[in-house]
Amino acid sequence: MNINRVPQLPPHDFSFPFLRRVGKVLRFCFNRMIDFSRLLFRFALRVKEVASQYFSCITPSSATEISHPISKTLVSPLLKRTFQNTFENLKIEGEEDEQIDPSRSWAHSFSRLNGTPIKEGTSKVIDVPDDGNCLFYAIAVGLRRMYSQDASIQAKLGWEVDPKELTGDLRQKGELLKGPGETLRRQAAGYLEKYLDLDEEIKLSIIEGLTSYLDAEKKKREEREEVIPILLNDIETLLQEAETPANTKKLLEKFADLQTLEESIASEKTNKLREDDHNGYIELTKKDHVYSGLPQIVALTKEYDIPIRVLYRYGKDDGYEQIFNEAANEKRDPPLPVLTIAHVNGNHFQFLDEWQTGSTTKEP
Repeated sequence: MNINRVPQLPPHDFSFPFLRRVGKVLRFCFNRMIDFSRLLFRFALRVKEVASQYFSCITPSSATEISHPISKTLVSPLLKRTFQNTFENLKIEGEEDEQIDPSRSWAHSFSRLNGTPIKEGTSKVIDVPDDGNCLFYAIAVGLRRMYSQDASIQAKLGWEVDPKELTGDLRQKGELLKGPGETLRRQAAGYLEKYLDLDEEIKLSIIEGLTSYLDAEKKKREEREEVIPILLNDIETLLQEAETPANTKKLLEKFADLQTLEESIASEKTNKLREDDHNGYIELTKKDHVYSGLPQIVALTKEYDIPIRVLYRYGKDDGYEQIFNEAANEKRDPPLPVLTIAHVNGNHFQFLDEWQTGSTTKEP
């Protein structure tokens, strides 16, 4: 094979460091403008909350009292996240990339400010498949095991499996959990759609969920972009080596990988969600294996009218817990047990059966 027949490398800007630097500085400035506008928006919501609380205290019987007050448990963490993004993460792009610290993930930012240190306790961990549906699997197991005698909850869940089967390690039980996982994913998306413009807590959770999703997608895209110069270097090395059938095969494979990677990145950039596309985010979360978190937790606590405790950074010394929809038990006597799930490794949920807290707490 004549080596001159090998397709020429597509043009890249890697040979123009000055232009590349200018582009990165402009992108840095644009990202900071986005962060600042997001900060102003969160600040306006905070002012609205304080004002509504102040006037409701003065005139508690006023007919204009807000029926859906902004939740303290959502506004403050969102403000915290915005300040972190704006001031703590400032750096000139193009330098060494900062490694993501799990302690600054959306879950930690959300719960650290208004949550409480996790109380030491005992439980039986029931693990579920880590395939993007883990949140729904964990909650489904909890609903079936903890509320098996509640007819309304079981009718809505529609899962007739024997609760005794849902013990231990269920990571290989994807088929068993698939049905209820799909049910909960559909119900969560439906609730988010219905109350997006009616419930401030839902809207704020979606803002946080969408922001976290876009951050994660950006990080994955940047990691793939870092592979491009590696592939180009491999191709250049192979072009300089002697022509052999093995080298020719490797060369063609590298070209194919490069083309596939660039097409994938270009497609993602074209089709990615906007930061204000809340309905687009909800539509995306209807798809199987799309990771879900805060918005879906908030939605399911309201859909099933139950309290859910989330233990963030479970097993770590700086772990925190947050209970959603505690008000669900105010109208029940006796109160419902709190469904407890653990958020581990920054991206996985497990169900904690028979969670019982002790008398001591971990220091933050």
